[in-house]
Amino acid sequence: MADPIDELERLRGHTVGLHDTMPPAAEIRRLGDRRRRREQGLVAGAAAAAVAVVAVTGALAGGALDRDAAPQPAAPSEPPPSRSPSVTDVPTDIPRDFPLDLGALDLTGDGGELRGPAPGATGLEELEVCGQPVWDTEPASRLGFTSTGPETADRRELRVYPSAEEAVAAMSRLQELPACGEEPTADPGRSWVWRPYDATTGYATVSFGASFSQAPDDAPPLGGEAYVVTRVGSAVLALWSSGETSPDTQAQSVTGMTETARGLTPRLCRYTVAGCD
Repeated sequence: MADPIDELERLRGHTVGLHDTMPPAAEIRRLGDRRRRREQGLVAGAAAAAVAVVAVTGALAGGALDRDAAPQPAAPSEPPPSRSPSVTDVPTDIPRDFPLDLGALDLTGDGGELRGPAPGATGLEELEVCGQPVWDTEPASRLGFTSTGPETADRRELRVYPSAEEAVAAMSRLQELPACGEEPTADPGRSWVWRPYDATTGYATVSFGASFSQAPDDAPPLGGEAYVVTRVGSAVLALWSSGETSPDTQAQSVTGMTETARGLTPRLCRYTVAGCD
């Protein structure tokens, strides 16, 4: 296509009178450039407006879709910290091989009797001190043992409670009972005298004994019984010994029973939350 400016120059040289009224070619070129710029600006503005309309429409449509969509699940929270050990973490069963008969004498050859250790064996399940029952709460499990002989008896009881609090309550009751002092007996002028003993096992322990008081005829007060009761966690171990003892010889019995308790307490660490050192 021919350049309009060149065409005008050609006409300007051949047409009479046109030269006097037509503006110079440079002016015509400048006006043409300004018109093209204005048209390009209008086209660019229209394109920008179209883009804006599309963006707004898309945003509105996206919002509608978001409202209709199912809510997104919340990000998972941090898992709760591990719970600290509680009483429920402590077992309540008693191993079948628990040596409750540790160090006990077998006097069956002298006409004695041996029972247990077994859950159903006679032990100290009906323990009474000062005429008052000691156990007022049933344990979750128990183990009994009895060995008897001529003028002697050895009974033992292991009681495991559902909680350490119940075991503590049993021990607290036991600590209060020996304070009864003396009890009258069927023998006129004689009484049953309760006294505490010192027994150390490394755990909560109560030890006491009872024996006959001096008779009016100054006969030796033979006959008595001794107790050593130890608590480890939710377990209570009770040892009882009876025989022809005096207050002096009864202390020796308590010493031997304390050694037996020390031999058994390490096996009771399973009934504690933190274990034993």
